[in-house]
Amino acid sequence: MKTPDSAGLTRALIDTVQSEKELLNVKLQPQSLPPRSYLEQTVVPVLIEGLKCVAKERPQNPTEFLGMFLLKNCGATHKNA
Repeated sequence: MKTPDSAGLTRALIDTVQSEKELLNVKLQPQSLPPRSYLEQTVVPVLIEGLKCVAKERPQNPTEFLGMFLLKNCGATHKNA
């Protein structure tokens, strides 16, 4: 059972955690991340979607298909980053 004091403390804790997350997001720009983290945040999401399309469509030239997919969807990484 929450008391009025514990509810306020919980809210303060949630606010603090949220503000710390925002600070981390500001500090850790993609270019400052280690290579693996950089790729996981910027390339892997759109690459996985492209590979799903390749697996579904089974094109004659999967590499060209994937390349075209990446070119068409390159803005998706910039929106998420």
